[in-house]
Amino acid sequence: MFLHGCVAIGVDKTTGKSGPVGYETKDGNAYEPTQLLYPVEHKDYNNDAYIKGEWEKLQAGLDAAERVTIFGYSAPVTDVEAISLLQNAWGTVEERDMEQFEMIDVREEQTVKSSWNTFIHTHHYDYRTSFLIVL
Repeated sequence: MFLHGCVAIGVDKTTGKSGPVGYETKDGNAYEPTQLLYPVEHKDYNNDAYIKGEWEKLQAGLDAAERVTIFGYSAPVTDVEAISLLQNAWGTVEERDMEQFEMIDVREEQTVKSSWNTFIHTHHYDYRTSFLIVL
C-alpha cells in the first residue's frame, strides 16, 4: 500500500485501478501519477481518491489482523490524522489482548515502544532493529 502516494505507481482515473506510471491499461487508459503527500503539518488523506482507497485497504487489514509489523514509522505525535486512522482501525488494547504487534526500527526499544503504546497489550510485542533474521 502506498499511503502517501508513489512516484512509480499510477492510477487509471476511469476505473481506479493502479499500475506502473506511464503504462496503459488493457483498455488503453493511462496510469497517471498519483498525488504525493509530503511531510507537512496537516495531511489530508481523504482528498485524493487513490490515497483514500489505500488507507481504506489498510484499515480493513488492520481490523482483521492478528499480527502487525511496522517498519521504521515513528508515529510522530504531529501526524494526528494518520495515527487516528490507524487507531480507529486497530481499536483499543483491551479489544486486542491477544494480537501481536511487531516494530522494526533503529531507534531505542523504549522510544519505539512508547510511540506505539496504544497499540500494544502488555507484553504482546516484538522489537527488532532489522527485518533480517539472524540465526
